[in-house]
Amino acid sequence: MRIAITGGIGSGKSYMTNYLSKKGYKTCSADEIAKNVLYYPNVLEKVEEAFPNVFTDGKLDRNKLSIEVFSSAKHAKKINGITHPIILKEILSVDEGGKIVFVEVPLLFEGNYQNLFDKIVVVKRKKGKRIAAVKKRDNLKGKDVKLRINCQINYDKYDFSPYTVIENNKTIKDFEKKIDEFIETLEK
Repeated sequence: MRIAITGGIGSGKSYMTNYLSKKGYKTCSADEIAKNVLYYPNVLEKVEEAFPNVFTDGKLDRNKLSIEVFSSAKHAKKINGITHPIILKEILSVDEGGKIVFVEVPLLFEGNYQNLFDKIVVVKRKKGKRIAAVKKRDNLKGKDVKLRINCQINYDKYDFSPYTVIENNKTIKDFEKKIDEFIETLEK
């Protein structure tokens, strides 16, 4: 069974993925795969062709790429078109012999990848808390975090009724309790 963990930036997806990993579940992260994929020679070539200004002395400058990608939806779509097929291929190749695999997928709905997973968990958190968390985590200004949020679906207005939603607006202990309760539903 392949279960996607998604949610807006700063919602707690990575925390949930790490928590599940510590509990012994097989996990993988699309973001972690993406970091490696960017350095594949065939991907680097396409990135340089699409975004020549993000290279310094022939080397990819990830900070420049990030600024470029989050500056417009068109640029985000362009980089996703280059990287997502390879990331998805790697995600789908993860096999745990019939056991559960949790996959952190930040842009699940934006890429329309829902049908690739047996179950979907949406981690929701109030926008203000998300902004504060990302500012602290990534040392960004609020306006830069908002640019990233604007590249995602509106998690406050999207209909998640077909999926499992886990709220992350209280304490870490509360969040972990909700994750544990979700795990219990899988083991029945």
